[in-house]
Amino acid sequence: MPTNLAETNALVWVMIGISAAGSIVTFAFLVYALWKFRDPKVKGRRYG
Repeated sequence: MPTNLAETNALVWVMIGISAAGSIVTFAFLVYALWKFRDPKVKGRRYG
């Protein structure tokens, strides 16, 4: 008889995969939005 951990191990890996894929998609969309809608007037400005 398999243990409780062995029964839920596959489900845990599926959940980790879904959450990792979702975070990658979210971060990629954030980077894309920042790159697409950046302000052109800020191009030569120095910060600090």
